[in-house]
Amino acid sequence: MIGAGPAGLTYASLVAEGNYVTVFEKEAQPGGAFKSAAKAPLFQEVDTEARSFTRYIVDLVATCRAKGVQFRLAADAGAASGLLAGFDTVVIATGAQYRFGLRPFVNWLLDTGIARAPGIARVFTSPSVRNWFYYKARRGSAPRFRHLVRPGQCVLVIGDAARAGKSKEAIASAFEAALLGASAKDSLKNKL
Repeated sequence: MIGAGPAGLTYASLVAEGNYVTVFEKEAQPGGAFKSAAKAPLFQEVDTEARSFTRYIVDLVATCRAKGVQFRLAADAGAASGLLAGFDTVVIATGAQYRFGLRPFVNWLLDTGIARAPGIARVFTSPSVRNWFYYKARRGSAPRFRHLVRPGQCVLVIGDAARAGKSKEAIASAFEAALLGASAKDSLKNKL
């Protein structure tokens, strides 16, 4: 599995029993873009609080580890040839990428705290602006991983990697894929 954000961790925790699951994450810590979401003024229509976001990821990782999920942190599966060669199924849960060169701007707004400034927060919490950032300003990242898939491997793309959206939708797709099992692989299979 590629990606240790909420969708990837949710999927890993749900399918770990009876399977050998390894999560590859290019960052040194799990959480993906979810860590940045804690810096936004609103998340899923609720005021954010960084400790809650951190706790959520810590709990997901602990659940995964308790179920035998292995983690390879600081391991960029997209850059290292052959990391995924021995797996029957490759799950891509790599989130979404910002378009139009927006990532540095968004990171700057969040990291400096400017996104929480009263006037700017009012703009960025309006539904139309938030929806534009969720759905239009980002795109699924799965195509970047096309070169990793080997003949005979099943590929499952979940969460924002398939289609940029809100975290609730991404996590729901992880539940759907994990809980439907083999039938999910048929219905959600994404031929890169």
